[in-house]
Amino acid sequence: MLRSGICFLLCFAAIPLAQADSTSDAAYEVDESVLRTAGINTDTASLLQFIRERTLSDDERRSLAQKIRQLGDESFSRRVQASQDLIKAGRLAIPFLKQALTDPDLEIARRARRCLEAIESGSELSTTLAAIRLLARADSKETAAVLLDYLPFAADEFLVEEIFDALKTVGIRDGKAVPAIVEKSQKGSPLVRAAALFVLGRSSFESDRLLCQSVLKEDNPMIRLRAAQGLLAGNDKSAIPVMIALLKESPLPIAYKAEETLCRLAGEKAPAVSLGKGEPEDRDDCFNAWQNWWKQNSDIDLARLNNDQRTLGLTLVVAFDGYPGGGRVWEVFRNGKVRWQIDNLQGPIDAQMLDNNRVLIAEHNARRLTERDLKGNVLWEYVILNHQYPVAVQRLPNGNTFLATYNWIMELTRDKKIVYQHQCSNAIIYSARKTRDNRIVYVSSNNSLLILNEKGDVLRTVPTANNGWADVALVAGSRFLVTQSREDKVVELDQNGKTVAEYRVANANAVYRLPNGNILVGSHQSRNIVEVNRDGDKVWELKLEGRPFSVRWR
Repeated sequence: MLRSGICFLLCFAAIPLAQADSTSDAAYEVDESVLRTAGINTDTASLLQFIRERTLSDDERRSLAQKIRQLGDESFSRRVQASQDLIKAGRLAIPFLKQALTDPDLEIARRARRCLEAIESGSELSTTLAAIRLLARADSKETAAVLLDYLPFAADEFLVEEIFDALKTVGIRDGKAVPAIVEKSQKGSPLVRAAALFVLGRSSFESDRLLCQSVLKEDNPMIRLRAAQGLLAGNDKSAIPVMIALLKESPLPIAYKAEETLCRLAGEKAPAVSLGKGEPEDRDDCFNAWQNWWKQNSDIDLARLNNDQRTLGLTLVVAFDGYPGGGRVWEVFRNGKVRWQIDNLQGPIDAQMLDNNRVLIAEHNARRLTERDLKGNVLWEYVILNHQYPVAVQRLPNGNTFLATYNWIMELTRDKKIVYQHQCSNAIIYSARKTRDNRIVYVSSNNSLLILNEKGDVLRTVPTANNGWADVALVAGSRFLVTQSREDKVVELDQNGKTVAEYRVANANAVYRLPNGNILVGSHQSRNIVEVNRDGDKVWELKLEGRPFSVRWR
């Protein structure tokens, strides 16, 4: 059971900070280990062959389509053999199986679901992700073409994003797009064209960028989105009006991605609007607000903005208890396969992945913060005395660490000097975050969300009706997500405290927004992590042995 603390001063533990391993080397070692454990060679030729083997020929497509029909064959033995063959085909069969889930033949639909469950529980997703990341580091002229050929068969959102990310590296050589990128940007499936254009806009060569700009008026909204994202990464402002138009003109999944990109561009100057659930009036308001923003910020410097964040498709889970030695912090792929884990933690309550493959953890019961490598070795430690217990931790862009306990909020430098500290004496702090524009946001036991400046002045108080342990998460565009477990929902608030969206989800106590507009929600009572879309539908679930207090994604 969580214990409230006594407000007092914090003391320090002077454990020296070990020299950091490079990000790329640490990540390479983890991915290489995943592949070797699966018996896959990690030289470039072997990795390229690994991806080629997962690229279907026309004959193989027809064969898999035939296997789907055989799931409903009159012969039991043929049905069993078809199921086995589809499972053996692995992720290549997923597009066919997903289509079969709604087949009028109930036997086909039933067996397709079982095949999907068997494939998703395997390790192929994690090995394929690792192979793509290693190929992105390899100096091979073949890689871009091989990845573009494989892309239509990726059959997983995070796998697709990993390919897009790798293509940014292998698709540009000496500042110019490689021939495969140029060729595929003009012909092929919409997804392949979108991937090529996503890279083409980054080229330093005017001819490449002009080719990318030429598609910004095409009918396909995915093509326009990805081309615009590429051009923005190449510091081309002509993409901004296109991105704004997508808010109103494109299907909601595309519009959400456009909104996320625009919010990253605008930072703290983003309009206090949201697409919400995509109602026509919400889309009109969002479009008009961003039009006005563009008129007022046409001189924006794209080179200074982090508009090209890398995603790995990994969920960071913080379980307070229920695992060997107490609590656990770990990252999992979408199929539930663990990338790394740290056990024997004393009530971990919050954590954050850092850029150098370290993890920052707040251990409630141990009353300390630790920065660790992925093997769990402690590289930095900050001990909290006088009966104060941490509830939130955040490494800031300036290298400082933001910390909240039950009754204190403070910021520390790398050498543990206090920048500021503010006391909350009238309620217990449940969760806190610091925004990019230096505001402090926290939810407390008096059913309120408070917004402070660095001086500790309360700028706004918003009733939240959480009636129990709650979490607050930052959303691009100066908005916040707040869990309300007793109300079985998560609310999205703008900077003025207005509710702009709601997600219906039972027993929510931890939350994080995904780039696709969905949210990850942790539940003490249900002991799970679920991904929920804006209609409240469950998209994905991870069952846990312990109680989750924090969930993040990267």
